[in-house]
Amino acid sequence: MSERSLQRKRRLNALREHDQVENPSAVPLDLEPFIGTWSKTNGKPGQWIERVEIAREGSDQIAVRLWGGDAPSPQEWGTAVASALFANAITSSTGAAFIARYDFDFLQSEMQGNVNLGLLVLAGFHQFRDGSGHSDLFTREFFRKAQA
Repeated sequence: MSERSLQRKRRLNALREHDQVENPSAVPLDLEPFIGTWSKTNGKPGQWIERVEIAREGSDQIAVRLWGGDAPSPQEWGTAVASALFANAITSSTGAAFIARYDFDFLQSEMQGNVNLGLLVLAGFHQFRDGSGHSDLFTREFFRKAQA
């Protein structure tokens, strides 16, 4: 196959023009956008998460610690190392999103965080396993980075 044919084939595999990467290489993510203490942006009742702390875990990972809000959210979620980290673009090394999973006896939660424009948006997918009759639940909450 000619070089020109290979280039055309690569372009066909990319859905968007800016997703075409000529020389892909593994670049470590800049984790700094995640790091810090995050407090919720509103005090409305029914919030699942009161506060978020994100710290480095080694050189290439983050640990996410959550404190619960209103019931039935656990008060102390503990710390989970992110199971996945994502950049803000295919050619970027800026960290923008993560997934962290928490497993309690009565509840399993996947938390998906996205940092953008100075806010942390935390989406939660919660599955109850305690026979309580609670419906599985989606939550989305907004946090701002606390001043040092």
